[in-house]
Amino acid sequence: SIPKTIKLVLINLFSGSVILALGLIIIFIADVILSGCRCGEPSDFVCRLAIWSITAGGASRLEFVALFSSLVFAIVKNREENVKLSVFIVLSIIFWLISLILNAPVFIPEVWQLTFVGGVTCYPQPTGINTFIHVAFYFTIFCMCGFTVTIVMPIVTICYIKHNTITGDTALYKAMAKFALFLLIGNGANFTGLSTPVFLALFAVQGKENVETERIFSYMEGIFLNISLIPAPILVLVYFKPVRIKILQMITGTFGRKIKAKGK
Repeated sequence: SIPKTIKLVLINLFSGSVILALGLIIIFIADVILSGCRCGEPSDFVCRLAIWSITAGGASRLEFVALFSSLVFAIVKNREENVKLSVFIVLSIIFWLISLILNAPVFIPEVWQLTFVGGVTCYPQPTGINTFIHVAFYFTIFCMCGFTVTIVMPIVTICYIKHNTITGDTALYKAMAKFALFLLIGNGANFTGLSTPVFLALFAVQGKENVETERIFSYMEGIFLNISLIPAPILVLVYFKPVRIKILQMITGTFGRKIKAKGK
């Protein structure tokens, strides 16, 4: 069976994906509505809320993939029973607070202004030194640190398994390590999508409209963030047999009940 600590981190990881997806959905719905009517620009608060949802959700995903990678190594090295669930509950709370609070500056006009690409899609625009301070913190803490841990820890875990005698469910440990490594696919897209506003902040001219550049970066960010949502659910089904069996039972059970209902 899957350790409770692993379940906890996976739940938080997918919660981050849901929050990110919610932000993308809000922007998509606003785009559709504004494209089909002369409603003017959307609410400033709604736009900032969507951006906050995307940045906070994406940041939490980078954190929890890094935490997952570290957790797998801790379980492999110290055995499952020696890894305390309470420690990872506390870490999860701390990670969420960091993600939500450090992305709160998107609500502050002095840090980020809003521009509307083509009068439809809202997009953050830098204001000066305040923006670059926020960008530096965000890029260093979430993108660089989180992504580096995600790359290093699965490799360390796989090497440790190969060169040491491991007790317990070795097949599960290897599956978890491979899962963490393959999460780099989604995390790479997530990293690129979240880094896009950083590059926009670097290239955008303060106080001036650069509609074409903003439109290109806006589309790039949306594409990469949407792509980043795909790998994790698929990889869970591939590498975690208990989850795969449970899903199949749910599907077959549902269809079985429908067939029986039709036969009555």
